[in-house]
Amino acid sequence: MENSSFEGVLHDNLSNEDRQGSGLNPLFLKSFPTSNLFRDDAVGLNFEHIFNGAKEQDDISMFTPRRDPCHVKQLDESRFRIHWPAAGSQWGLGAQMIYDLSNEGQIDLTFECTPTRDLFPQGFVAMMRASYMNRTVD
Repeated sequence: MENSSFEGVLHDNLSNEDRQGSGLNPLFLKSFPTSNLFRDDAVGLNFEHIFNGAKEQDDISMFTPRRDPCHVKQLDESRFRIHWPAAGSQWGLGAQMIYDLSNEGQIDLTFECTPTRDLFPQGFVAMMRASYMNRTVD
């Protein structure tokens, strides 16, 4: 992925299994081309957890988006998508995250998901994204 401000690599779960899942790594600001914005041993801006507060789904509440199959696709010159098909999801959730580099100096994220099974007895589902940033202060 590249625009006038950033250069990086967007991974699926297979290409990045050594660093724990899909997402960005490395990602560089072009003004600092030797400093990865994310830790080298992790992945940045990634879909990490799904949970619903129910004991029955406790075993799939941690790191399922990192283990479920997903696919990366370039949509156009500045937009890229990671797609998790519902058929491969332990939760029965079809999901996608679009990384949009259209605007200089920023990466906009759009996340959508569609449940295909009722695994939410508490009436909610929560999803967590993580960002393992490099050299943060406070």
